[in-house]
Amino acid sequence: MAPRTPWVVPADLHGEGVRLRPLRDDDLAIAEPHDHPAHHLPAHAVPTPETFDEWVLRRRESVALGMSMVWCITDPADDEPLGEVLVFVRSGHLAEGGTAELGYTVRPSARGRGLAREAARSAAAHALQPTARGGLGLRRLVAETAADHAASNRVLTAAGFTVWGRERAADAPDGSVGPALHWERLAEG
Repeated sequence: MAPRTPWVVPADLHGEGVRLRPLRDDDLAIAEPHDHPAHHLPAHAVPTPETFDEWVLRRRESVALGMSMVWCITDPADDEPLGEVLVFVRSGHLAEGGTAELGYTVRPSARGRGLAREAARSAAAHALQPTARGGLGLRRLVAETAADHAASNRVLTAAGFTVWGRERAADAPDGSVGPALHWERLAEG
């Protein structure tokens, strides 16, 4: 048996004060109760202690299908799981020269340390790096934020993304409608 699409395995990545590594079954600390406004993030994107096993399984299935690359954001000193960063497509598979989306979350008790910024920088650099140099070889990464999500907007700006579009009445994850920003970062060259 052979995979139909290139088998993607998350590489260990290191940024300033963070390590990105594949998710493990014992990363339950990520499932710390979150306080995201419902219009910022889909409810199923952040696990609870009760949904953690199913959440990890969904992440692994997406990786196995070639639809995503998922990392656990950890403290490099003690490997404590602090959040998640992922590069994904909503349909199809990650394809060299293609476009994918960047997502990230940091558990509430770990915020304010620049973890999302460093994780986003590291994951984006890896995704946009040519495959010949060990990256995913994507040509473009995109992201979408609620316009009022100041912290996430700062993360994307610091990770080299620029706003390419604005919506006044975007559909939010909780079913509400509100303003949103669309971001992109292109591969160099």
